[in-house]
Amino acid sequence: MPLNATSLRNAIKSAMDAVTASIGYEQGNLPSPSIYMDTLADTLRTYLINNLTIQYSWVAYTGGGSQDPVTSFTAVISIPSLSISQKSSLSEWGIELKNKIQSNVIISAPAGFSTNTGVLTGGTVSFSYSYATEYSSALLTFCNQLISMIYSMSATPLSGTHGPYTGSTTGFTIS
Repeated sequence: MPLNATSLRNAIKSAMDAVTASIGYEQGNLPSPSIYMDTLADTLRTYLINNLTIQYSWVAYTGGGSQDPVTSFTAVISIPSLSISQKSSLSEWGIELKNKIQSNVIISAPAGFSTNTGVLTGGTVSFSYSYATEYSSALLTFCNQLISMIYSMSATPLSGTHGPYTGSTTGFTIS
């Protein structure tokens, strides 16, 4: 399933609302900002594992020159951990998000392949303040900017074996 700003916004909003309800905000209890950062990180981690798709093209041959009939595969995404902290500016926070995603997303070939693991690299950080007066609209703007940043990244090539074939990826798409 491709990344979708509305579904990401809904997941984040639901998780944040649950935190607010659990601390008794209506009774005047104020949460620590780190609770919301941890919740955002956990929600983003789960969302990316479940929705980030990287499709690779694959070219491989046997030692005798026979080509692998498999010409593409969908990578397996894992994110062992993800943490996000508050920053003093939106641009600093955008850079942290990019760096955290790149250092924590692990890209692997599916079962049947034996390759190196890959990561996301590059990408353009372009977060700007939303002037929406409603929280849900501002959050949607953030989610659109985050997904645009992820789509601007590159997935590193994978190489290795698939059964008797030895080869490498020749291109990718992120969705």
